[in-house]
Amino acid sequence: MSRKKVNLHYKLLILLAFITLIVSCGAPITVEEDDTNYYGSYTLQDFEGAFSKVNRVLSDTKETDKYLLLLERAKIAYASGRYDVAIDDFQEAEHQFMNLEGVISISEEATALWLNDTLKNYQAEVYEQLMINPYIALCYLGKGDIDEAIVERNRSLVRINQYLESNSLTQFENPFARYLVAVLYEMEGNKDDAIIEYKKIINHFPNYAYVENDIKAIEGDDTKPINKVAKDDKCDDKATDKENPQENLAEDSELIIFFEIGNVPYKTPVEYKGYEGDIWLSFAYADYRVIDTNVAGISASIDNGEIHYSQLIYDLESVVLKNYEKNKSKIISKISTKMILQGVGQVAGKAMQESDNALIAGAGFVLDIGSKVSVAADKADERCWRTLPKDIYYTRIRNIKEGEHNINISVNTKYEKTLSKTLKLNFTKGKKRIVYYCFPQ
Repeated sequence: MSRKKVNLHYKLLILLAFITLIVSCGAPITVEEDDTNYYGSYTLQDFEGAFSKVNRVLSDTKETDKYLLLLERAKIAYASGRYDVAIDDFQEAEHQFMNLEGVISISEEATALWLNDTLKNYQAEVYEQLMINPYIALCYLGKGDIDEAIVERNRSLVRINQYLESNSLTQFENPFARYLVAVLYEMEGNKDDAIIEYKKIINHFPNYAYVENDIKAIEGDDTKPINKVAKDDKCDDKATDKENPQENLAEDSELIIFFEIGNVPYKTPVEYKGYEGDIWLSFAYADYRVIDTNVAGISASIDNGEIHYSQLIYDLESVVLKNYEKNKSKIISKISTKMILQGVGQVAGKAMQESDNALIAGAGFVLDIGSKVSVAADKADERCWRTLPKDIYYTRIRNIKEGEHNINISVNTKYEKTLSKTLKLNFTKGKKRIVYYCFPQ
């Protein structure tokens, strides 16, 4: 073998180390991603415009991207109050992702080394799949169908057990899903199971110790008041001697508000092109870009009474970024395998051209790329569920009297501006209500 061929083989062997360095440190050439039109409208809270645009995109999308687009449309439909559309889309996408799990054969994996990832059907990430059932449950609650919401609660628990408890994928723990499960247990009157789920949240996330207040509320809702009496409430001391005020508190209503803040990090392609000795390298991989949010805090009150500040219940951004860091080695391995196979093939082709056998030399022309070896991997797979939130917060207001009340919501921004919104809700004696708001910007 000539000295030149030996050098080519040697350079291919060090390709893995080079790619590892590039992916770990970042590449010098990046490609900016243009927001799709429906995503831009969604970010500006134009949910009607976003729904119209995502319909047009979905009607013209490839089959490989269809179910990702269904997730996007379902999320937008939910934000715009189209609960039936959202439920149908979420369920169709979930069914597809469940069918894809565990069915990839060895031959398909081998073929994938030569194919662009974007040519394959989109398979949702674990953290994406764990958001589907909670959203469906919220859609049913929006329709007032508590029975179907409980069905989705049970399905959500099955998925949590499948990923987190059976497969020990604790990095995907979803405290928002567990919290909603616990609230639905409360709504069903199952206090013991609700407490179990609240305790699991605290065990996994010690920083969410304030969830302990919800456990105390359950354990003490028949023996002591939870919230302070509002200043404008009038109390008759003599009446309290004759009646037990704690018994009345147990019949009061409660409001749970979930707030979606910002947008989840999204994939953006990073490209590298350049010579490494005699080898021309060209490859791309998907990195994540964090999107800052203008929201600094959210609070709510009933009839301009006591202010209740929201608490964090899910930092989805951290889950996405930690999962990416954990899987980076797999990304490197996949890119390296593809490029090494291509490089070896090209070196073999050049050897065939230099063969004394005319037939072999003729067959080698298809791999001829001139005097240098060129290795190019496929483009980055940028697909991800972009309308997911950066964070989810919640607040609970207890001891709400039966009847219609004004719910005052204040959104504080980083620019020292406060955005206010008021809605009227009717409360039924002893019942809980769940409200969900999206603030993507």
